[in-house]
Amino acid sequence: MHSPFFMSTPYLYEMQVARIHWKNLPAHARVWVYQADRPLADDEAEAIQRAGERFVDGWSSHGQDMEAAFQVFHNRFLVVFADEEQAKASGCGIDRSVHFIQDVGQQLDIDFFDRMTLCYEEGESLRTISLTDIPDAIDEGRVDASTPFFDNLVQTKGELSEAWTKPMGEGWTSRYF
Repeated sequence: MHSPFFMSTPYLYEMQVARIHWKNLPAHARVWVYQADRPLADDEAEAIQRAGERFVDGWSSHGQDMEAAFQVFHNRFLVVFADEEQAKASGCGIDRSVHFIQDVGQQLDIDFFDRMTLCYEEGESLRTISLTDIPDAIDEGRVDASTPFFDNLVQTKGELSEAWTKPMGEGWTSRYF
């Protein structure tokens, strides 16, 4: 591992709760997607997964436990899930989740909040590109309207499952074509 990870945080300790797997949450469950500015090493992804699970195990909003899950995808994305029909994620609850992601980023020197970078698929690999560089990438033939990209603006588990990856010619990126 690149650094001592979560050694001084409460996420180090296991909690004795029934863990919810993200696949078991309903399609309407809310999601927050955080994209890393670099690929995560396997050991980083595993440590983040464990810490994220512990975080959501103890996540509450207005004193009510959240029915929530956490998942690292593609060693690049952190996704927090919450079934808001069980308990609404309040501003304070959402702030706690954001602080958790910020803590992860600070400890591993990763930026999870760069909204000006797009992640797309190139064969079996994931690549990133600055939004300002997309027109040049189109002109150079590196990406086109059919290039699959990750639309991190999805709002629900259903959208994540069905429309997280889509061709660049669809969704908000279509303005480049």
